[in-house]
Amino acid sequence: MKTIALFALLLVPALSQGQHFISGTDTTDILATYKTKNFSITDPVQGDNLMGHIWEVGREFTITKVVTVLQGSSSQSVTWSLKHHTNRSSATPFELVNNGSTTTSTTIGNTISSFNNAVVGPNEFIWITISATAGVVDAIHFTVYYHHTVTPQ
Repeated sequence: MKTIALFALLLVPALSQGQHFISGTDTTDILATYKTKNFSITDPVQGDNLMGHIWEVGREFTITKVVTVLQGSSSQSVTWSLKHHTNRSSATPFELVNNGSTTTSTTIGNTISSFNNAVVGPNEFIWITISATAGVVDAIHFTVYYHHTVTPQ
């Protein structure tokens, strides 16, 4: 908590008029366009089909980077896919990366920044599916970086 408070005190004087620093449990917004979402899935197993939130109601946004890291032991890995669509039950949702991504790191994380379908339309649901796990995986943590594709008028 002290580190966050110190960062805010050092950052706020550097912001020019019209810029904002907002800190919350899952969003950091310095210029009101670049944001992050953080979430974890505990005890992930093959077949998990989790979440289903609308992150930005009525606003299109583009995912620019996803960083994942595992907590566990014994040569662990998780193969996952981030999907989005206006219909959570769609048989053909859009996938951020076709055929998913695999996370193996427990230290610096795995970074994905090349996507097949990174633009999430207004009111689309976003969810994670787990297609494979190996080893002992206690949790997988996601940080999704994104920005608004269209600036509101």
